[in-house]
Amino acid sequence: MPQQERRKRPRYTMRVPVSVRVSNGDSRKISVESENVSWDGILLSSTSRMPEGTTVGLVVVIQPATAPQFRLIGKGKVLRVEQQLSAAKFFIAIRCDASFHFPQKD
Repeated sequence: MPQQERRKRPRYTMRVPVSVRVSNGDSRKISVESENVSWDGILLSSTSRMPEGTTVGLVVVIQPATAPQFRLIGKGKVLRVEQQLSAAKFFIAIRCDASFHFPQKD
C-alpha cells in the first residue's frame, strides 16, 4: 500500500549552494548543497551532521543561466537528519520559521 503524502507544500528539486549558520552558541558557518526546496522548508546534503532541533540561518545562492546571481534568506530549525547510505553524507531537513525572502537592501 502506498504511503500517504504528508507534506503540505510541494517540493522542487534544486541543487544549489547553501550557506548555513548554526545558532547554537558557536555560530559556525557550513557550506552545503540543497536537494529540494519548498515554500517553508529545505532538504540539504552535507558532510557535517547537525543535531535535530538546532536553529539555523540559511542563505540560498541561485545562479540562473541568463540572469545575475541572487540570494534567498531564511531561518529555521533542523527537523530530521538521515545518513545517506551510499556516501559519508547526511540529509538534513529544515523547517523554516517563515518563507524564504530576498535580503533587504541597505
